[in-house]
Amino acid sequence: MWTFFWYPDGTTDPWATWYKKQDARVKGAHDRCIDFLKVREVHEWRIPYSDKLETYDGIYEIRIKTKVQHRLLGAFSPGRQFVILLSCTHKDEVYDPKDALNTAERRLKEVKNGTVTPIQCEPP
Repeated sequence: MWTFFWYPDGTTDPWATWYKKQDARVKGAHDRCIDFLKVREVHEWRIPYSDKLETYDGIYEIRIKTKVQHRLLGAFSPGRQFVILLSCTHKDEVYDPKDALNTAERRLKEVKNGTVTPIQCEPP
């Protein structure tokens, strides 16, 4: 099984905070996606549930497919750990917020440098 972490957002459980804001369709798609990923090995994380972002070193997206495509951008850490750097939406190669990919890249550097400590979270 995987251990998940989330970049801090000022709450005690950033993943639960994000999840509570979503509608039933997003929650259902999220649950299916995470249930699939959390029992897989790294090399089994693949489309349609996740994908490596080729132009952003080490950043992957967890794909939550609903009418509005949600993405959890993150990175793998040693020991079957995944750090979610931020959540966003995606449509036609455009992310919302528009700077989501650059923000994920900056946050990954902060985590790797030890200037930010992600919060361990269980998937809701």
